[in-house]
Amino acid sequence: TQPGVAYLVSPSGGLWKTTDNGSNWVPLGDRWEKMDATCVATHPTDGQTVFVGLGDYNGLGQLYGSSGNGIRRSQDGGLTWSIRTPAITDQLV
Repeated sequence: TQPGVAYLVSPSGGLWKTTDNGSNWVPLGDRWEKMDATCVATHPTDGQTVFVGLGDYNGLGQLYGSSGNGIRRSQDGGLTWSIRTPAITDQLV
C-alpha cells in the first residue's frame, strides 16, 4: 500500500524494512529478545500496520533455533511494537 516500502524476515536475522525499493534496508527488531522471524504481513488498507511472527520451524515437525515467541504488531510502520499473542513455547502453530 506504500510505494517503495517492503519488509523482509530472516530466521536468524529478524525483520528488515526498505523505503526505497530495496536500495537500503533497516533492521526493525534488533532489540527483541528473539529475532527468529518467519513471517510478515501488512494490513491490506493500512500500510503502517505490520504483523510479524517469531519462532523458527524446520519443516520436519521440530522447532529449529528457538521456540515461538508470538506475534508482534506495529501501527507506526515498525517504529514501535506490541505483543499480540503470548509467547508460544515448544508448540507448532
